[in-house]
Amino acid sequence: MSALGQKEFPGQQGTTLVECLLATGIGVALVAMFVHALWTHQAAYRDQLARLDTTQQADFALAMMADELRIAVQAIHGQGCPEPGVQVQSAQISFAANLYDHTTELREQAPVAQGSLVVRSSSVFEVNDLVMIVGVGDPADPSDDVAECRVIEQIVGDRVTVRGTLTRSYPLGSAVFVLNRIRYSYDALRGRLMRSQDGASQRIAQGVRVFSIGREGRTIVVSLGLRALNPAAPSPTWQRRILFEDIR
Repeated sequence: MSALGQKEFPGQQGTTLVECLLATGIGVALVAMFVHALWTHQAAYRDQLARLDTTQQADFALAMMADELRIAVQAIHGQGCPEPGVQVQSAQISFAANLYDHTTELREQAPVAQGSLVVRSSSVFEVNDLVMIVGVGDPADPSDDVAECRVIEQIVGDRVTVRGTLTRSYPLGSAVFVLNRIRYSYDALRGRLMRSQDGASQRIAQGVRVFSIGREGRTIVVSLGLRALNPAAPSPTWQRRILFEDIR
């Protein structure tokens, strides 16, 4: 028994300062390795999410454009309507389409020079809508469709007053539907792809490096390039070829 009353055991030793420093260094190195691995994993995860977001933006924009263009070619253009067919420029495309199937038909004949229509249901229309009235140009050929477009000024019951007067007569049962005016354009200054519908604009893709549209016969070729996350890597580019049965 020692003078302090503590029992001594043979071979008992304390931890030296060198051992403490060595253990601390190993612990710090292990923590640093773990933090580095965690940071690398998080950076890779963020990069993967960003690439996924870029791909989704491109797929969404091109799919929406293709779907709306396919609807657009179903419209028949005529007197007072938007310019015939799909208008293609280098970085812009515009067209008219009945996107929401807002359609009715005449409940009464609409004679030439009349400024109003009596329809079966006016609930599909709103004031300032651009509507198209479709009739048959040649009764001997039912496929010979003619049309004209007018802007709605007033709706009272099932009577719809339009701007201007009709240039021809339309028989009972002639189709009347709403045309939505659509435009896709590239804002190069801000790097955005914009979509305009009936005058209201929205951004559908950002980080856009290039947006080009070409026309090859009955095919419209759309190219959309987005900025790469890594400046040293090539910028991803998507292309969509849209084939129509009838492009005027």
